[in-house]
Amino acid sequence: MNSGTTITVVNNLVNNLSADKVVIENNANLIQTNNLANTGVITVNRNSSSLYRLDYTMWSSPVTGSQTMMDFSPLTLTDRFYEYLTSTNLYSVVLNSTPFSLAKGYLIRMPNTWADAPTGPTASFQGSFIGTPNNGDITFTMSNAGTGYNAVGNPYPSTIKMSSFLSANTANIEGAIYFWRKTNDKNNATSYSTCTTGGCTLENSHVYPELDYISSGQGFIVQAKAGKTTLNFNNAMRIENNTNQFFKTKLVERNRVWINLLEGSSQVNQMLVVYMDDAVAGVDAIDGKYINDNPTALTSDIAGEEYVIQGRPTFSDTDVVN
Repeated sequence: MNSGTTITVVNNLVNNLSADKVVIENNANLIQTNNLANTGVITVNRNSSSLYRLDYTMWSSPVTGSQTMMDFSPLTLTDRFYEYLTSTNLYSVVLNSTPFSLAKGYLIRMPNTWADAPTGPTASFQGSFIGTPNNGDITFTMSNAGTGYNAVGNPYPSTIKMSSFLSANTANIEGAIYFWRKTNDKNNATSYSTCTTGGCTLENSHVYPELDYISSGQGFIVQAKAGKTTLNFNNAMRIENNTNQFFKTKLVERNRVWINLLEGSSQVNQMLVVYMDDAVAGVDAIDGKYINDNPTALTSDIAGEEYVIQGRPTFSDTDVVN
């Protein structure tokens, strides 16, 4: 499957040959309709952003099998593979022999042969996931410890629609998704781009989706609601999309104002106020909490809590945002 193409399979995919006989190239999609198990192993290629040696990408595997972290990125140093610990809100090293878990996100550093910042040049890592392609209903068990943040990821070899994912999980998670964006330079003090159905903060050069898409291989952070541990994925979320650009698809009428906090010419963080007919002045699913990843930030106040995305009702020039 060449880059930029999509193949839709109604039932299941069966490959009785080797993994190199069925290859999904970067920015191609395998979409499946029915909830059936696939057979055999395939290869799903996915390119990272163009990054320096000390930079990371948050990955999630679109296949199931025995592939380990080191199998996926053999030139990454052995102690530079991380999982996210909900109980501590910190990343913790995992063994390079750790296999990918279904629908879980991992931070993986670039190969140690890559160039250092700031002289460069940057380069994209071309990763290959090898295993049986995931399909159908998938459930990930979240931790509800601490503040409830969990590193998860798109489990399919295709793009999924963010609004469909959030709608299916509205009872279980808060309405924001956090995409890793930290790079090894002073211009990226804030680690995450925050996205809700109202929009995203901090457009960046990482391989992240358009406004309403989550790419194949993409890991991200969600926050479990109190007492909720179930996160659901299904085939209805899968959609044809072959690009990686932000803010291209306009889904509903929005009036948006992005406000940047700068230190000199360096961006510290960004806040979004979005006016939508179905938004309310109080807390709703359009709002995105500040994840507290940088000690200095510009945020809005809703009911005494900090948000970097605030959805509000139809725009008025007399509106005041705290």
